[in-house]
Amino acid sequence: MKGVIILTKTEMVKEILQAGSACQELKTAAQNYLDAVGTADEQDKAETLVAECEADVMKCADVIVFMKTDAAKKHLGAEVAAGILAHEEELLSKGIEYCDCPGCTAGKRVMDNKALFLA
Repeated sequence: MKGVIILTKTEMVKEILQAGSACQELKTAAQNYLDAVGTADEQDKAETLVAECEADVMKCADVIVFMKTDAAKKHLGAEVAAGILAHEEELLSKGIEYCDCPGCTAGKRVMDNKALFLA
C-alpha cells in the first residue's frame, strides 16, 4: 500500500500534544494516557482520552456557527475569524464533516481508531 502511513497509538496521541490548536483538556487527557501506557491505569486513561476527543473534536458546522459570533471575532480578531469561517464553509461544501485543524485532525484519528484504544 504505497503512500499509506500507519501510526501507533502512542504516535497518534503525541500528534495531539504537538497540535497547537488542541485545547488544554485534550492535551491533558493525551498526556495522562501516555503516562499510563503499560500500567494498570492505561485502559481508564484510554477511555478518558477517547471521550475527550469525542467532546472536543469540532464538526465544521459547529465551527461555522462559532466563527459568526462576536465572541469569535473578539477572541481571534475579525479577519482571522472570517478566514476560518470561509475555510470551514469550503470544507463543508465538499462534504467534509470535521474541522481539519491539527488538533481536530489528531483527535479525529484517535476517534476513528477508538477500537484500538478501548480493546
